[in-house]
Amino acid sequence: MPTLCVTLLRGGLTALAVAVVLHLLRRAGPRAGGLAAALPMTSLPALAWSSIEQGPAFAAAAAGAALLTTAMTGVFALLFAHAAGRWPPRRALVAALLPGAGLIGLASCVGGGLCVAAGGTAAVLLACRALMPAAPATPAAPVRRARHDLAATACVAGIATALIGSLAHQAPPMLCGMVAAIPVIGISTTLNVHRQAGGAAVAIFLRGYLQGLWAKAGFLALLAGLLPHGPSLAAWTAAVAGAAAIAFAPSIRNASSPLAKSSGRALAASRQ
Repeated sequence: MPTLCVTLLRGGLTALAVAVVLHLLRRAGPRAGGLAAALPMTSLPALAWSSIEQGPAFAAAAAGAALLTTAMTGVFALLFAHAAGRWPPRRALVAALLPGAGLIGLASCVGGGLCVAAGGTAAVLLACRALMPAAPATPAAPVRRARHDLAATACVAGIATALIGSLAHQAPPMLCGMVAAIPVIGISTTLNVHRQAGGAAVAIFLRGYLQGLWAKAGFLALLAGLLPHGPSLAAWTAAVAGAAAIAFAPSIRNASSPLAKSSGRALAASRQ
């Protein structure tokens, strides 16, 4: 079992990495912020530490279980996007979290292998994308978070990583994986966008968040499938590369579209 110093070091490194990413995104638009908030900034280090200490098989099983939480995070994003137009942030959060938490418990009882988990996650994310409310046509302004809010989110991410590292020595991989994928950063950032910019900006943010969830699901599925059957470094490299391709390929394609170009010119003109 890791010592207290090692546990604190893990949490500190994760908190530092999350703080840097969130600081860089302070000036980003809601969609870009949503994409980044969904990336596995807490589950990746937690799975990496579990792979080093518990072995690749443990980390692969945890990554497969994390797919369940990722699928239900998509349900949370869908429900919050619809609730944000009707209710204040806290009521919208409760309305979005409770059904998702119940579905996670139900999914954990169903079982099944990696193919079932990956296929079910893809089906849920496709349905969530189809049912998301329409985003406003006008570009949304960047939403800036206060520095103390960024620090609090980074600290929570660090604490979560430290706790998961300790949990890995006392709990099965399924529980560790599901806990590792809890969207601490996504929930915090979604609430902040809702408080500052309202339901319209939340709709844009959560559309980007769903795109990021596809990348997170791809990372987890590749890691769970490759880690037990080959060199660990190759499996991690392929999983990270796959997540990056899923996350940024749509952005590159959309950036070349006429609508994106006209939106970009409108934003540039507004800043002059």
